[in-house]
Amino acid sequence: ITQSEYVAIIYAMAEQTPTDVTFDDLTAEAQSYYTGFTGALQVVDLNGFVNGGFLGSLQRTAVVGACNQTLVYSENIEPAAVTITTTAYSSFITFTNQSITLASLDADSSDRQSLGTAYDALVESEVGNLVGAASRRLRRRLVVVGLVDETPNLYQIENTTCPDALDSDGAVCEVIYGSFQVQYRNEESEEALREQVENAIQQAITDGELQTELDRVAPVSAFTIVGPGTALRPTNE
Repeated sequence: ITQSEYVAIIYAMAEQTPTDVTFDDLTAEAQSYYTGFTGALQVVDLNGFVNGGFLGSLQRTAVVGACNQTLVYSENIEPAAVTITTTAYSSFITFTNQSITLASLDADSSDRQSLGTAYDALVESEVGNLVGAASRRLRRRLVVVGLVDETPNLYQIENTTCPDALDSDGAVCEVIYGSFQVQYRNEESEEALREQVENAIQQAITDGELQTELDRVAPVSAFTIVGPGTALRPTNE
């Protein structure tokens, strides 16, 4: 068994393909076992085993030992890191007492641009917090969460009823629906991960963090953030 064949066997037992993996990438323990088992020539005599012939006692011991120990090393191979992308959703309510609506403004107006910038910053911050928390908590089996660049998007605006405390002449409230994409690895449930991300964004809006971001980019905006919406997606989706 050559070194490359040894690597292939270990990964085959783990039901993975050793793409760009060499003998030097194996653990020191796995390398040491191979070197000690195969001896100076680094060859295991499998002639009888491969050709269906008779195996001597030494050959049989060697083959059984190699298979059993290689199986142990294959169980320590990390799962292949497959990156998956999913779309998460959020919503929030805005208020103004200036008898104007965001829906009536051009997409490139300063108020809508400022709100979009604030939303981008909030999403980036909260997804970044989840990445850090996953790294600290999960160690080897890391759930990697990352925001896909330029995907945060405020895609729909609808009129809604203002809370009683804000209801007055000229008061206008709207619900804004947003979406963004995240990437992750080694997470069995896409739905559970998406829910975790969405809950984090909605909680941040409840805590006033979106308003904080809006104040930072537009201190004199005509609009304020009331809080999170009750539904993450519009009813027409």
